Amino acid sequence: MDQQNFLRNKKNRLLAAAIAFVLTLIVTTTLATINGLNNHEKRVAEQAELVQSSMNSMLRDAHEAAHKASPLLGRPCDFNVEKALNMLPGQYKHIYSINFIRNQHISCSSLLANKNADIGFILPLDKALWMSRTVSSPDIYVISLITHLPQGTLYVASDLRFLYEMLGNDLIIEVSGKTLTAAGLVKDSLASAQFRRYEALPAHSPLYTLAWRKPEIGEIVGYTLDSWLSMGFILSTSTIMAALAWQLAIRRHSLHTQLAYAIRHHQIHPHYQPIICAKTNAVSGAEILARWHHDELGFVPPDVFIPVAESTGLIIDLTESLLKQVVDDLQQGIATFPPGFKLNLNISHAHVSDSSFDLFIDHWSPIFRALGITLVFEITERENIDICDALTQRIDHIKRSGIRIALDDFGTGFSNLAFISNLSPDSIKIDRMFTRQISQEAATPLIDCVIDMAKRMDILTTAEGVEYGYQADYLKANQIDCLQGYFFSKPLSFSDFAGYLNAAAIEQ
Repeated sequence: MDQQNFLRNKKNRLLAAAIAFVLTLIVTTTLATINGLNNHEKRVAEQAELVQSSMNSMLRDAHEAAHKASPLLGRPCDFNVEKALNMLPGQYKHIYSINFIRNQHISCSSLLANKNADIGFILPLDKALWMSRTVSSPDIYVISLITHLPQGTLYVASDLRFLYEMLGNDLIIEVSGKTLTAAGLVKDSLASAQFRRYEALPAHSPLYTLAWRKPEIGEIVGYTLDSWLSMGFILSTSTIMAALAWQLAIRRHSLHTQLAYAIRHHQIHPHYQPIICAKTNAVSGAEILARWHHDELGFVPPDVFIPVAESTGLIIDLTESLLKQVVDDLQQGIATFPPGFKLNLNISHAHVSDSSFDLFIDHWSPIFRALGITLVFEITERENIDICDALTQRIDHIKRSGIRIALDDFGTGFSNLAFISNLSPDSIKIDRMFTRQISQEAATPLIDCVIDMAKRMDILTTAEGVEYGYQADYLKANQIDCLQGYFFSKPLSFSDFAGYLNAAAIEQ
């Protein structure tokens, strides 16, 4: 391979590896980001559940404390009442103070510093729940549960400082138009612009609303990038996929290079699988099959190297090489062929479409005619062949040269009556898929219909993949023309095929 081709192929391999790396990077980053977002939402949900539980517990305590303090409401605020009020907060974890209200002033309180304080500017009595600073300590925020009873009004203030850390940066609580954040109390509701990215969580209480902040794209990516495990997964997976793409590209290129070498040096040999006449049981022909045994790779299946040959344009050289070896085999004179003996060879649609195909026909048809062999080109029916004027002219040229046309793998791909009519094959080869359906217990109407249709159109039929005697008997009973498969013989080297022919001739 010259330097230019080497550089081009190297560039293609690098491009393939780069594309694999980028695509895998995108996919893995997306998956890791989604996973990171899900984990974040899970953490926030757990945090919200804890905040809700604490908030509800605090309100229950406030209700209970208010209920216990209510018998004291309306009584003169003497030493006994103040002592009783002072003892109640100690029974609960977060209650800051219990206060009785009269004429917008605190008439009695569990905190002596609150007594007689004006609460008109701190506590609106038309609310059931209110967040504000305390009366005596402006640096402390409380949430006050306001209870109106016939004997008067009281409120229980609970300390909110313990909630700050629980809220973190993602949760806020709204109560009566005010919002508690991790930074403190804000005199704005959730509807304000500063909280536009927050979304209310399902309500657990009519007294308050808990909301969480939906993260921005940058933060979502940050959840991923902050995790060394995620980054390791992303980079390692992307690198592995790039390496695999590089290796596959090298392997494909290596197979192409080795295939080209094998074709040039005739290392891919023809093998011959007998085709049996159903009426006489005589060997009426054979299919030429390419077999490649690599010194290092071992046996390389045709399903592996034939597609590479077709996609890289090597199929034409491969066909030429096989025909040259077939002619060399035939000229050995070690086998006797009956008149009309046929050799079938698969021809790629890409080869038929090539501009050199007519010259190919003109070269090989007289050689096989001189050898007394009828050459049959099998065109696989799995290819979606565009029936155009150019193809029709090529088919006509094939037939005029004495070469016959067989439609291979019939029934498995793009065949239809119009296709058969335009191609006008001399024979069709029924795919092994239909042969396998032949059962000893039941009829196989589909294959019967194919044979009947071919008879009506004066087209010869060959059944491929015959592996059992009952299949051969069924096909013969239904007037198949020819049979091919391992029941009769596997593909053979020419020397073995010559021996098979000679043995068959003696039996006849």
